[in-house]
Amino acid sequence: MKRIFLILLVASSNSYSGGYFGFELGHTKFRYNSDYIADIKEDKTSNRFLAGYAFDPYFSIEASYFDTQNFNADIDLRSSPGDPLAPIKGNFRVKNKALAFRGSYPFTQKISAFASLGISRWDMSMDITDYGLSDSDNGITYPVGIGAELKYDKLTAFYVAARYLDFETGSAVSRDISLSTISIGIKLTP
Repeated sequence: MKRIFLILLVASSNSYSGGYFGFELGHTKFRYNSDYIADIKEDKTSNRFLAGYAFDPYFSIEASYFDTQNFNADIDLRSSPGDPLAPIKGNFRVKNKALAFRGSYPFTQKISAFASLGISRWDMSMDITDYGLSDSDNGITYPVGIGAELKYDKLTAFYVAARYLDFETGSAVSRDISLSTISIGIKLTP
């Protein structure tokens, strides 16, 4: 542990190191499938807040918060597996807190590509008001992402990113949920 700390300390002592924060606005595709609900595919505008620390031009660590906000979905519901589907309306929301390692490759001083891998805690809630049903669950998953960044000046960078999050719930009802997001963002270095 001491060696890791010393390596990180030495790496952070160069001119590229420093903290940053950012905001993303994106387009998220939401997919939900379970024993009782047929495959739901919905698109939603989403936002993501992040704070990070760059150790050098190649490596940084980021903490982020992602929220789809509430969105309505057309749902085909079964009262039990194998029953015919009944069309209804429902509300969904997915929130996600993540910690990710981000590796970058600078092509020039202003343009770089990056990839990220992290661990996240997700929370999903569902409300089917017509039937008086509600559901919620949470768990751990491993989001991945790729993107490209354009450094505008010493303090500001703009980027585009694509991220994917896939998780299965661990409760009695089997659910498979995935989120794929394409977003634009801004990073600011204080």
